[in-house]
Amino acid sequence: MRFSIVHSAVAVGACFTFSGCGSSERFSVAPVKGKVICGGKPVAEGIVQFAPISAQPPSGNKAGRPGKSGAGEIKSDGTFEISTYAMGDGAVVGKCRVLAGPSDPTKPWACKLPGPIEFEVKPGANSIVITLEGDKGTNSSDPAG
Repeated sequence: MRFSIVHSAVAVGACFTFSGCGSSERFSVAPVKGKVICGGKPVAEGIVQFAPISAQPPSGNKAGRPGKSGAGEIKSDGTFEISTYAMGDGAVVGKCRVLAGPSDPTKPWACKLPGPIEFEVKPGANSIVITLEGDKGTNSSDPAG
């Protein structure tokens, strides 16, 4: 299951990023930063994706699409920053489904999402800690980790 979720996330992200799926309509975004933890330790690699799932379209969105997905690479200290249109600009404002998985879906990841995660991206700065199930992580000198 995790394998197919990650493949889906990568495929959707690639579709929006590289082939221009969707429209040229720009949605409001807000900065989103966070950390991914597994077994009490920062996860050292992977990708986090925020996929809008708003039940109601954002204002001005006449087509009724919830918005463009954003993603960010998990750094060695477990932190990430979401980008949608430009580096570090954030995720689409509204309710998003959060996915996390390995950068290379052919390599096993010791951790997994405990279930579906939804996060409400609000105007202004947003912060999230994603806690995965599993027992492996990376030691970190980060006092918060």
